[in-house]
Amino acid sequence: MVGGQANGAGSGFHFRVGAYFSALAIGARNLGDLGFDGARVTSIRVETEASVDDVLIETDAGGYIAIQAKTTVECTLGSRLGSVADQFVRYWLCASSGQAQYGWNRPLNPSTDRLFLVVGPEASKRIRVHLRDVLDVHRSGTLLHAQPEARREVFENFRGLLSQAWTKHTHRGATDDELRDLLNVCAVRELDLHGSDKRLAEEVLRTVLDDPDEAGTAFRGAQ
Repeated sequence: MVGGQANGAGSGFHFRVGAYFSALAIGARNLGDLGFDGARVTSIRVETEASVDDVLIETDAGGYIAIQAKTTVECTLGSRLGSVADQFVRYWLCASSGQAQYGWNRPLNPSTDRLFLVVGPEASKRIRVHLRDVLDVHRSGTLLHAQPEARREVFENFRGLLSQAWTKHTHRGATDDELRDLLNVCAVRELDLHGSDKRLAEEVLRTVLDDPDEAGTAFRGAQ
């Protein structure tokens, strides 16, 4: 289920993220929490060739979920969020001009595909709450001017980071439509993989293992 270049550095956050989604896949859980009701995981890879490279999930809906995993993120230029924005833009540009040689490198569809920043509970509230919420609102088509100031501020900050990365890699400014389409596949989710989400993964594994008491060991082993 999980492939890639994992090399024993299992304490890394992205390996724990991969293990979490592997548990959901083994338990045949759908990805409703990520906005894809009814879709299930068919394969997972870590440390991939994609620009958003930490975790790559393929779903039975024909979609791809590319994840960049960061335990902590701040919303400033030159920060980890700026790096994530750069990776999102590079993934989008590669996919837009690709021929699906790797599966994921074809134009993205907001109904089936997503570029996720997955953060831990230590991340800034501006990222794990406000940016998460405003990107979901943007995708729904709701007008942003009615959103709280904290959401609008972080949205414009992130949009600016995407715009700067676009100019860097294409040597031209992105159009409003291009940025809108890119933002429609961007999302943020928080995973507490030492707390509630770890317990959920272990509960799922208990339902499928011959020895339910081995769920904790199995989850650690998947990392």
